Amino acid sequence: MHIKLADELLTGNKIIDEQHKELFKRIDLAFQATKQGKGAQKTNEALTFLEFYMFEHFHNEEKLQFDYAFPEFEAHKKQHDTFKNEYYKLKEKINKETDDYSLVIQLLDLIVDWFSRHIKRMDKNVSAHINKAMKIERQAR
Repeated sequence: MHIKLADELLTGNKIIDEQHKELFKRIDLAFQATKQGKGAQKTNEALTFLEFYMFEHFHNEEKLQFDYAFPEFEAHKKQHDTFKNEYYKLKEKINKETDDYSLVIQLLDLIVDWFSRHIKRMDKNVSAHINKAMKIERQAR
């Protein structure tokens, strides 16, 4: 089984959709490394890059929201921050119990589930707002 971004999760914003696709690709790489028993080093490498990419994505998405005056910016950012806290709690457990790959799978499930719900509930609204603002901006030129 491979993990990939479902078409129903596409937001219609090229920048955000490309980042989400890459994010799900990285989740799949971490999942495959863990499932195939490639060892703690490979799994940790995949998780480290995934973490970097997730938080870079949050930063980029929040910048777009700020730049285009998304009215629900604070609520959206709060969801990102809440997710980060959940992520770090589970990651801390993984760091203490390095041989428990079920925790890694649990972490990856958390990421997939959270992002799927978040994209449907929040990111689609963000994308619609940004796309509309960009269109108005282009027409004003």
